[in-house]
Amino acid sequence: MGLVGKIFPRLAFRSLHDIKQGKSVGQILTKVLTDETSAYIDVGCHRGEILKMALKLAPKGEHFAFEAIPVYYQRLEREFGKMVNLSHCAITNYVGETTFNYVESNPMFSGIKRRDYPKSEKITEITIPTNTLDNALQDCPNIDLIRIDVEGAEFDVLDGAKKIIFQHQPVILFEHQQGAAGYYNNGPDKMWELLVGQLGMSLNTLKGFIEGAKAFTASHFRLLFETGQETFFVAYFD
Repeated sequence: MGLVGKIFPRLAFRSLHDIKQGKSVGQILTKVLTDETSAYIDVGCHRGEILKMALKLAPKGEHFAFEAIPVYYQRLEREFGKMVNLSHCAITNYVGETTFNYVESNPMFSGIKRRDYPKSEKITEITIPTNTLDNALQDCPNIDLIRIDVEGAEFDVLDGAKKIIFQHQPVILFEHQQGAAGYYNNGPDKMWELLVGQLGMSLNTLKGFIEGAKAFTASHFRLLFETGQETFFVAYFD
C-alpha cells in the first residue's frame, strides 16, 4: 500500500465523493512534492490531514499552515506546532483584522461572511488577524504547492497572493463551489480572469491534472461550477 493509501483510509471524509477527492488530492501531493525540501502551503488547514501527508513527502521542506477556526488551530498547534510555520489568522487580500463568524456547532461552516446554514447553528462573532500570502510568504525560498479550502473566500486569498504566485509558479489546489463563493461576491468568471487572464495559469479538475488532460475552457469551468460536478480544481503553469 502506497503513502496515499496508508493515510487516506483513516480520514474522516463525509461521503464517498469526499474519499475519492481526498485520494486525488493525495496523488497530486505525491506528484508535486517530489523533493524532501519541497514546500507546501495550507490555507484552511482544518484538521491537518493533508499537511500530515506533505510532511511525510517533504520532511525537510519549509511548510506553512493557516487556520482561522479556533478549535482547529488549537489542535494543529498541539500536533504540528514544532514542525511547521503555523498561524492563527484569516488569509485574504489585506493585512489587518476582521470579524469572523465562528460556527461553534459546525466549525466547518465558519468564515468571514455569514451564510445560510442547513440548520440552526450556534454562531459567535470573534475578531481575528488577517494576512495575505504575499506578506506572510515574502521570504519563503520556494513554494511548490498551495492548497486553499476557505468556504468561499478563495478568490480573496488568491488576489492577495499574486506576487508569490508569479515568483514561484506553484501548483494551486482550491475549493470553489456555488454554495459558498456567492457570499463573497465571486464566481467562476472572476476566478478565471484572475488565474488565467492575469496570472497566465491553466485550470483543470483533480483527475485531469493527474492524468495530464488538456486544460479546460472558461465555459467548461463555469459549467462545472454551476452544476456542482466538481468543487475542487487545480491551477498550474504549463
